[in-house]
Amino acid sequence: AIEKHRGKPLDQVCNFHIGNGAELHNIHFAADLSRNGMNNSFGMMVNYLYNMDQLKEHQANFELNYTVPVGPNVRRWLPNDEYKP
Repeated sequence: AIEKHRGKPLDQVCNFHIGNGAELHNIHFAADLSRNGMNNSFGMMVNYLYNMDQLKEHQANFELNYTVPVGPNVRRWLPNDEYKP
C-alpha cells in the first residue's frame, strides 16, 4: 500500500516514524494545499500513532519483514487483499 524502495517507505519522515515503531494512523486529504504541499504530497498529510504496548513488535516486524503497521482509519482505504496484519 505504501510505495517503497528496497522494502522501506520512500518518504523519510514515514521511514523514521515506522522505523521507530509507530503505525500509520490517519490520512488527511487536502490538508496542505500550498504549492509546496501539492508538489511534495498532492496536498495529503498523515498522522502516526505510537502505541507503547506495540512499539517493539512494530519495530521488529518492520526490521525483519518491512511491514508497515496501519490503523483502522488507513486500512479502510486499502483493498482487502492488500492488508495483511
